[in-house]
Amino acid sequence: MRALLALLLAAAALAATTSPAAFGDADPPSDVLLLQSVYYPYQPPVSDKLRRTLDALVAQTQKAGYPIKVAMVQSNVDLGAIPQLFGRPAEYAPFLGREIAFKTKDPLLVLMPAGIATNNVTPTAQQAIQSIRIDTAKKSDGLVAAAIQAVPKLATASGHPVAAVPVPATGGGGKGGGGASPLLVFGAPVVLVALAALLAALRRRGADDEDDGDEDEHAPAEASS
Repeated sequence: MRALLALLLAAAALAATTSPAAFGDADPPSDVLLLQSVYYPYQPPVSDKLRRTLDALVAQTQKAGYPIKVAMVQSNVDLGAIPQLFGRPAEYAPFLGREIAFKTKDPLLVLMPAGIATNNVTPTAQQAIQSIRIDTAKKSDGLVAAAIQAVPKLATASGHPVAAVPVPATGGGGKGGGGASPLLVFGAPVVLVALAALLAALRRRGADDEDDGDEDEHAPAEASS
C-alpha cells in the first residue's frame, strides 16, 4: 500500500512538472472549447475588464443564435503539443475546428499576434472583420480587444445582429487571471489514472481481506492432545 501511495504522489508530481508536449495528443484550446466558449491565453494574464466584456459579448451572441467559439493564442505554450502552428492562424483555425466539431460546427474565431482567422463562417462574415488589427504591444489584452471588435461583426454579418460594444481601457498590462494552465489541461489525465489505480488496489485488498476471513472461519480446528 505504501508503494501504491508513493506511485500516486509521483504521478501527481509528474502532472505538475511535465511539459505539455510530452502528453502529445491535443492542444489546450481544443480541450477548453469543448466545455466553454472562450479560450484565454495562459500568459500574460488578461485584464479582468476585457475578460468580463468578452464573456458577456459571447453570451449575448449565443442568445442571438450565433454560438461562436473564440480562441486567443498568445504564445506557442497555448498550443501544447502542436507549437509549430503558432504564428499560423489560417492553418490552426481549421485544425481547431475539426478538434471541437462533433454534432455541430460552431463558428470559430482564432486570434494570434500574427493575425485573425476563422472557421465555419460565411465569406460575408469573414469580409466584415478584415479591417480589425491586433495591437501586439498589448499582448494578451490586444488579442482580447480584437476579439471584442470581431465577435459582433461576425454575428451581424451572418444574420444575427449583435450591437458592438466599446473596448474597455486597461492602461497596459492585465491584472486578471490567465487561462487554464496547459500543464493542468494535460496533467489531469495522469492524476486520474493514478487515482483509478489506487481505487482498484483498495478494492482488491478489501476483497482479499474478505477471502482471508472466510478461510479462517471455515478452517478445521486443530485436534487437542
